[in-house]
Amino acid sequence: MVTIRGKSGLFQFHLNSAARFASTCVAIENEEKHLEWPQPKWEEARSNALAAVLLSAASLESSINEFYQQAVDKDRNAMEALTENQIKFLAELWPEIEQFSPLRKHQIVLVAMGYESMNKGQEPYRSADGLMRLRNALVHFKPEWDDELKEHQSLEKRLSKLFPVSALAGRAKGQMVWFPHKCLGAGCAEWAVESAIQFSHQFVSILGVRERLKHITT
Repeated sequence: MVTIRGKSGLFQFHLNSAARFASTCVAIENEEKHLEWPQPKWEEARSNALAAVLLSAASLESSINEFYQQAVDKDRNAMEALTENQIKFLAELWPEIEQFSPLRKHQIVLVAMGYESMNKGQEPYRSADGLMRLRNALVHFKPEWDDELKEHQSLEKRLSKLFPVSALAGRAKGQMVWFPHKCLGAGCAEWAVESAIQFSHQFVSILGVRERLKHITT
C-alpha cells in the first residue's frame, strides 16, 4: 500500500488575498474620490487597505518559513538549484533562527548559500522593510497625540514617498494625520502587494531556485 503525503502552504494564498483586497480598495477610491469626505465607503476602503498590508507582510513571513521547511523536508523538487549539503545546512539553521524577523531569515539564506545579502538601502529590500515596519506599527499600534508625533512621524518620513495617500482621505477638511489614516488607501494597498512580489522575485532570482509565485488572482 502506497501512502501519499502532502503539505499545504499559505504564502500564495496570503498574497492572492492581499491582491484582492487591494483591487477592491482601488475600485472604491475610483468610485468615490470625487465625493466629500467621509465618503459612503470610506471605512470599507480603509479596511481593505489594512487587509492588503497585513496579508502582504504575512506572505513574506509564510514564504520564508515554508522555504526553510522545504529544506528540513529535503524537498529536492523545490530546491533543485541547491546542493545536498546546502539543503542540509539550511535545515540545521532553521531551529536557531525560527524566531528571527522574516527579512533577516531571507538574508541569512543568501549569506549561508554564499551570496551577497540584499542591499537594505535599495529596492526591493527598501520597500519590503517599509512594509514590515508598517505592518508592525498597525499590529502593535500605540496612539500618539497628533501634536506630539514621534514614531508615527518617523514612519511617515520613511514611507510617504513610496506611495500616495488615500484619494478619499485627501478630500477631508481639517487636520488628518498620515498614520494611520491618510496612508491606508489604494496606493498603499497596491504598493504592499507589489513590494512583497518584487522582494520574493529577487530572492529566488539570486538563489536560482524555482519561482515560487504563481499568477496573482484578483
